[in-house]
Amino acid sequence: MMLHKTLFTISCISCSSYAMEQDTSITTTTINNSNFIQPTYNQKNYYSLNALYKKACSAFENYNPHDNQSIKNIFQLITATGELQSKGIDEKELGVFAYMQTINSPSSATVLYQKSLYTSIILERIRQHKNHMKKNEFIAPTEEQFMQYTDNMIGTKFVACRLIIDPNNIPFTHLPQDIMDGLQEFKQLIDDIYELKQKDPTTIKKAADIIYNPKL
Repeated sequence: MMLHKTLFTISCISCSSYAMEQDTSITTTTINNSNFIQPTYNQKNYYSLNALYKKACSAFENYNPHDNQSIKNIFQLITATGELQSKGIDEKELGVFAYMQTINSPSSATVLYQKSLYTSIILERIRQHKNHMKKNEFIAPTEEQFMQYTDNMIGTKFVACRLIIDPNNIPFTHLPQDIMDGLQEFKQLIDDIYELKQKDPTTIKKAADIIYNPKL
């Protein structure tokens, strides 16, 4: 009887230790392979990051660069990631958080695994977009200005089809010259997001590993 109690106690201690390891795995900096440095995020930011991660997944899931709602979602996401700094959270933590979901997800959950990878890559593209805008002191357009910009450009969308639309018949909205660079950069961003979603999962994983886990 005493032997059984001892074995049970050891077993409980082992299970408890394993649970603690599982619970803190997302903030562990190293694992068994000494050459592997696991990316980390500050665990106290979990709820803020998780909420925004889910918002990003939703925005990217049925993304269409020609759909107004998709564009609106990107504007909202850019605003939300900017608000992370007011909470003392580095924006790259959000990408790391998304990437970490691929590590913590069962390998059998292919859809969830791939969604997290694509989300982490697109979040990094958005972060780089914002840094590029700031570095070059470009003025970010509003959602309304971008919609007006795309309406102004409607004639160019049919050039490849050799359909000529008389520019004199296109309702044209004059936009401030100082936001033109920002408009072009945002247009590039929404096109790039679509292109990234077309990449095959193997290529996306390699890119994500290089960005978030260069020691892997």
